[in-house]
Amino acid sequence: MTQLTHIRRLTSLLILGLLAMQVPAIAVGEWLLAPAFNGTAALVTLGIAATAGAAWWLLRGTALERLALAALLPLAAGAALLAFRDHPWHGDQHIYFFVLLAVVAGYCDRAAILTASGSVILHHLLTTLLAPGYLMPGGMDLLRLGLHLWLVLFETGLLLWLATTLSRAFNASHAALEEAQKAHQETEAANRAREETAARARTEQIAALSRVADRLEAEVGQLARDVAAAAGAAAKDAESLRGFAARGIDIAVGVSRSSEGASMNVETLAAGTGQLAA
Repeated sequence: MTQLTHIRRLTSLLILGLLAMQVPAIAVGEWLLAPAFNGTAALVTLGIAATAGAAWWLLRGTALERLALAALLPLAAGAALLAFRDHPWHGDQHIYFFVLLAVVAGYCDRAAILTASGSVILHHLLTTLLAPGYLMPGGMDLLRLGLHLWLVLFETGLLLWLATTLSRAFNASHAALEEAQKAHQETEAANRAREETAARARTEQIAALSRVADRLEAEVGQLARDVAAAAGAAAKDAESLRGFAARGIDIAVGVSRSSEGASMNVETLAAGTGQLAA
């Protein structure tokens, strides 16, 4: 709901409230101030309020609702004229027409203002022709009628300017608000996209690191297995070398013993040769 729609809704409720409150107010005012009380003005006001309520219920939220309530509201001032007929305050009730016409400006709708103004003008023209003593004590002459109609038209012009200005301001404000909301949504979308991109980058980075770690683990494991195999082979070679060394030592010992035996034999042969020579 836009701000303008909200204000128009409140204006309709204000009009219905004014009409509803006027029913007992007119009845009490006529009973206290009018020369003779017959309740006609209160019944007329009740009929206007009921019609306005039905129009609001059936047409609420539409342009026809505003036009119907704008046409009916000024008639409540006509009911006030009927209640104070032949009372000194009778002529003062004309001010009520201008007040109610200003209330319609709350719609910020030129069509509604023109409808309310037309309702006032038509009311004045018809009652001047059909009931001359209804509008003013002693009747309404043409100059006074012309003055009233001029004042109604003048107020209508001012209210039209005001309604146009306010309507444009509300529409501009609504457009600016929509632009701001759109910009905010675009900013949020950009932030979400950036966060999603960063999250994907982190995920890809973690996946890449995981692949590198797995590859390093596999390569290091293979290297460890190769080193272990080489160490096992070296251990076997070392054991073989120890065997060869032991056999070499045994052979050397055998050779040494053989050399000693041969040496003893040589010495023995030399000794025997010496004895033979002696």
